[in-house]
Amino acid sequence: MQATISNVEEKEAKRAAKRKKDLDVVDEYLERILDIRCSLFKDHKRRERLQDELVVKRETLHLADIVSYKELREIFKHDGQFCGKKRQDNGKLRQLYMQQWRLKVDVDQAQSVLMKLKNSNR
Repeated sequence: MQATISNVEEKEAKRAAKRKKDLDVVDEYLERILDIRCSLFKDHKRRERLQDELVVKRETLHLADIVSYKELREIFKHDGQFCGKKRQDNGKLRQLYMQQWRLKVDVDQAQSVLMKLKNSNR
């Protein structure tokens, strides 16, 4: 029984770590998009291409259940107002959503472990 619990927890921890790594890819895209948005000199057509790429990337990384299209559009639309001194500081919505998405991965991990353990006890 104990071996089963640790196996399930380990498997789900690996899955969650991969999803968080995929979220880092989304964060990098958003950071680049907002860097262009906050710049007077960078090509804004490139920003639009990156936004389109990110919407597709969200699907290929299997993050559609965590990162919604609506949330991305909200970031694209409103986060240009929040430009920081450094590239990483751009986008308050981006920062909040990244925090929310990472927490969602943790919650999904815990729920998945619980469900698998409940099913194995039957």
